[in-house]
Amino acid sequence: MGHGLMIVGDSPRLRPLAQPSHVGGIQSRRNDLLTSDSQMTSGWARWRNTHLQLPLAAFNLVLSDDDYDSLLAGSNTSRRSLPRKIAQRALWFWPSIDAASGWAEADLEKAWTPAHYNRPEHTRLVSKIIDEIPLDASLMELGCNRGTDMNFLYLAGYRDFKGVDASGAGLREFALAYPETWACADIRHDLFQRYLMKQASQSVDFIYSNGATIELVHPSFPIVKEICRVARSGVLLELHLTGHIPRDYLWQFKRNGFSVKYSTQVEDSVDSSHLIFFARD
Repeated sequence: MGHGLMIVGDSPRLRPLAQPSHVGGIQSRRNDLLTSDSQMTSGWARWRNTHLQLPLAAFNLVLSDDDYDSLLAGSNTSRRSLPRKIAQRALWFWPSIDAASGWAEADLEKAWTPAHYNRPEHTRLVSKIIDEIPLDASLMELGCNRGTDMNFLYLAGYRDFKGVDASGAGLREFALAYPETWACADIRHDLFQRYLMKQASQSVDFIYSNGATIELVHPSFPIVKEICRVARSGVLLELHLTGHIPRDYLWQFKRNGFSVKYSTQVEDSVDSSHLIFFARD
């Protein structure tokens, strides 16, 4: 007989032996402590990532165009810099763009292949845009990759597009798969950080993004503040509020003049992403 199991008659089926009540109580208290510790850690990370940031000028002092260009080319030299590695480990707020390396280096044979974003039907984000936004609005997609969502919007009648993605492979697939959509859009191979900083304030009607693209931006960059600066009317995001790099997104959007117009948070499961439409106040 193995530890914690008993044979039931001649049957090979196994039944767990009952644990003493005090063992179950100890395990329950241990689980409660682990859950509480995890919540405290995630709560601190969320607060830190929301409220403690260096000024944007400091971000630009640390990172140069060479850092962006080398990462986009698939040779992220900044990751091989020992002083920068030490600074990023010791100081969580140290400016970093390294999280985008996987996207920049993705190709058809790697884990983050653009093929993952080839959807036969449009997402609920695209459906919401079609339902809520007039056809003559200007749209900016953060993380357009191979252009699947943008092409669905093109087919729906939208024509004023901007887009950006770190994946060169994804953008090449976009140009080949949807040449008409590609031709009418202003698409850039860049990181969100540099791309947004180059955009004029309130220069596009609506910004949208599907998936974990926003959540993976390092907290040293004020991604929500920059999105709100550029968007004239609204922002639509499919967003994990507590996943990846946790932030208080609702507070950040509110602070920058945007309120929730629509959200699926009530009907979605707690650990899933939510579709949220933020409108300028």
